Amino acid sequence: MHLLYKGVSINKFMIDIIIAAVLIAFGIIVLARITEAKYGDQRALLVLIIGISCILAGAWLILSAIGAVMFVLTKILGLLLLAAGIFYIGFFPDVKRYQREGMSNVGIFIGFILAIIGFYLVFLMW
Repeated sequence: MHLLYKGVSINKFMIDIIIAAVLIAFGIIVLARITEAKYGDQRALLVLIIGISCILAGAWLILSAIGAVMFVLTKILGLLLLAAGIFYIGFFPDVKRYQREGMSNVGIFIGFILAIIGFYLVFLMW
C-alpha cells in the first residue's frame, strides 16, 4: 500500500516506524514524568502501566516491521525463563521464615524446569 503525499511515496513500513517511534517516545516521557508528578498510588500505577504499554507496543511495531519477530521473541522469552529458573534454583529456597521447607524442593524443581526450557529456547532453538 502506497500513499502519495505532496509527491512523496509513503508505504506501510514507514508509517509503522513513525507510529512506533511516537509510541516509544510517549512512553518514555510518561515514565520520566511519573517521578515529578504527585500522583496517588493507584494513579501512578495506571500511568506506569500506560507508559510501559506504549513502549512495548512501539517495540512490537518496530520488530514486526523489520521482521524476524518470532526469533527475537523466542530468545527474549528464553532469557526470561532462564533467569527465572536460576532465581528459583539459587535464591527462592533460601527463605525459610516465610514458607515450609518442603516448598523449597518444589521451587528448585520448578526452577530446573524453567532453566532447561530457557536454555533450550536461547541456545538450541533456531
